[in-house]
Amino acid sequence: MKVIGFNGSGRGAAMVDRILRVLKTAKDFPPELRDFITDVSREVNEELDRVVR
Repeated sequence: MKVIGFNGSGRGAAMVDRILRVLKTAKDFPPELRDFITDVSREVNEELDRVVR
């Protein structure tokens, strides 16, 4: 049986970030961008509620 080892390319940390979905959240952005940050799910649901009625 063939054993898979590490390749030494440093990809492990990047893969962990991708798998764990490590990303910036709204609190990580500068205050001057707050006007551009919104709850997308809420916005979409409110618009759907408005259109469907």
